[in-house]
Amino acid sequence: MKDLENTISNYKAEIVPLPAENGGGYLAVFPQLGHVITGVGETREEALQDLLASVPTLIQSLLEHRDELP
Repeated sequence: MKDLENTISNYKAEIVPLPAENGGGYLAVFPQLGHVITGVGETREEALQDLLASVPTLIQSLLEHRDELP
């Protein structure tokens, strides 16, 4: 599990603004993972925190299915 955490910690998050007509805010993703997990928020910081909150669930799923990170 530590190997997965270390790998993900090396990924760089990308945070982009969402269009105002779609409610605004921000979307955060790890480009290396596509849109496997995403984070959304009113601010860049909220979007990043939402993304990071999804990491444990992703790691658990990878372990259960014996999948590897890209």
